[in-house]
Amino acid sequence: MNILIKNINTFNIRENSRLFSILFLFILSQKYASLRYLAISWLIIIIVLGNLKRISREIPVLYFVRMTLYFAIYLLPLLIDCDIILISTSKILPIIIGCAIAIIANILRLVVIKNSVKVMLSKELIADSYKDTMFTLVVRIYNLIGAAVCEELFFREYILSMDIPKLVSFSISVFYFIISHYILIWGGKFKTCDYYNQFMFGSISAMLFLWIGSIIPCLLIHLLYNSLEIIRNIKVIDRHYVHSENYTNYTDCDLCKGKEL
Repeated sequence: MNILIKNINTFNIRENSRLFSILFLFILSQKYASLRYLAISWLIIIIVLGNLKRISREIPVLYFVRMTLYFAIYLLPLLIDCDIILISTSKILPIIIGCAIAIIANILRLVVIKNSVKVMLSKELIADSYKDTMFTLVVRIYNLIGAAVCEELFFREYILSMDIPKLVSFSISVFYFIISHYILIWGGKFKTCDYYNQFMFGSISAMLFLWIGSIIPCLLIHLLYNSLEIIRNIKVIDRHYVHSENYTNYTDCDLCKGKEL
């Protein structure tokens, strides 16, 4: 007999994960004092991200603020922890090597998922895409770029620069990068392979930062990772607002419907 009774009045796994992710950092900060700022920042980040959908998406200026806060909130530690020095420096050659690795890693990823990419960016799918406003589509592109920058500054530059053992900071960087996507409202649509990809991506990005000492390759690999969604949004803009006549011959495949963010 199943003794675990489903009850809508209890926390689900995602809600419990949010709470335990906060609790774990506060517990860990008892051993590593420098983590107290991270624990406080993470608590505030969770509260803010969990309430951003309260901001209307119908009013353009409010939607812009909402989409900005989705990534800008990760810069909070810079305001709280003023002692840490961000933006590490490195010689140009290691940075070039790191950027080359970032490019190669993304090329390999594209080779593995090439069939999904073909479908995602196909004219049939783009032709049947939801017609959002031009402003909304541009802001989504802005959000994808901003997220790449701010998440790398938080999960790599900030966390990996803390005065704690590198194995600990590496583990926190990778684990919290994954859980930051899982605990969000839209994390429920993620599949197991998505979290595997995030683990691989987070690990490679963290190792690049620790090895090279520069955030630049990390920013590049994240921007390249987000580039597919950026390209898709650009193609949707082209389909509805620039060259709509080029899509008239494609039938309604009903596969791409806009989702609220």
